[in-house]
Amino acid sequence: MLLEFTSAQLAAPRNSVLTAQVPLQPHNTINVVTQVRRTMPKEDISELAQSIADQGQHTAGDVVFQNETDAQRYLEELNELWGTNHQLAHMTPVQIDGRRGYQFAIAGHRRLQATLLANKMVDEGYAPGEKFTGKYLCHIHFGLTVEEAVTIQFHENRHQQVPLQEEVTAALCTYRFMKKRHPDMTNKAFSKVVGRGSGWVTNLLRFSTLPLSAQSLIEPSNEGLRVSYVLLYEVARLIEAETDAINEAEREHRVVSVRRWTEESILSFINHLIVRRVAPDEFSKEVSKRILELKTGQGDLLFGEVEEVSLRKVAVPELVKAVHSGLAYWHQVEILRRNGAFDIEGTPFAPKGKSEYSPQSVIRLALKHLQVVDEIMPHLAALALQEKRYSRLLKKAAKKMGIPMAVFEAIAMADAV
Repeated sequence: MLLEFTSAQLAAPRNSVLTAQVPLQPHNTINVVTQVRRTMPKEDISELAQSIADQGQHTAGDVVFQNETDAQRYLEELNELWGTNHQLAHMTPVQIDGRRGYQFAIAGHRRLQATLLANKMVDEGYAPGEKFTGKYLCHIHFGLTVEEAVTIQFHENRHQQVPLQEEVTAALCTYRFMKKRHPDMTNKAFSKVVGRGSGWVTNLLRFSTLPLSAQSLIEPSNEGLRVSYVLLYEVARLIEAETDAINEAEREHRVVSVRRWTEESILSFINHLIVRRVAPDEFSKEVSKRILELKTGQGDLLFGEVEEVSLRKVAVPELVKAVHSGLAYWHQVEILRRNGAFDIEGTPFAPKGKSEYSPQSVIRLALKHLQVVDEIMPHLAALALQEKRYSRLLKKAAKKMGIPMAVFEAIAMADAV
């Protein structure tokens, strides 16, 4: 069967999108702002630049044109989305059909960088092929929102995969940004934005429940090391399952064997997995096994001991995080002290010149803490004797401080009366 069409029937609407070749010389008017992809290996750009110089650019990028008012709003929303500080004053303006505005790159950043590099190569004497124009082939969109632009970026990057840690970070930022504007947005609806399945989005949101200190482990360290995203969201899945088990046991007034999950214990557990070189897929199987055991009421020793938690309340739970922050503060103070930061000028370990650190506030805080600890510690020690699992640690601490255990035993007897 033969189908016939006219060019008018096949033509795409031109009122909102214009396919164009934008000159990049003498000035590049396409502004590059933060997007889903954060890194572009120089080797990839160099290879693509060579190809474009020889064969021309075949695949168009995407650019949005905004008038000055819309451009300002666009940057404000972009800053909200990514936590950046782009300013219109730093952008290069352009005029299209007499309208002044700004062009922002949406997708095809690699091609844009490669075309700029190809131009530089030609300027330095490289002989280009006949199809090289030196211009950037792109679809110019008019009146595009930040939400629409980000959606285009996610789908564009399905072809040239973004590093997973960058995609996860971008997806989380986008989810929070869109959920604020669309509170009823479902996981399924968001999966269409990022071009991923609903299961991927579920894992993403589960990963987001980890402390920020744990989430940040997917970013490469100074040594280029990072923790597997799969391993981290499986940790989040385990925590979610054990938390649900606690809540269910609490409703049924029974005891459950689980870990005590705090930010510190989560980081310690992750480090334990790393040290043992636990493979993410193997860990995933263990987590599924643990979830099944929780549902059937069985115990488990998954990569370490679990504790039987009687469902009593933690004293002043909202202050627990503050206490851990306080411990971190005193740890940092001790490091400074060892380095001589608080020493008086002229003492052997004092830095040259007057010290920039004042010991006064540290001393005042320490004295206040000591007053409280001095009052409560004997009674807490008495409690430690009753909680038999802490008695050994108490004896060790008492010996180190030179306090006879008889003192705490006497207080324990007095408290009991």
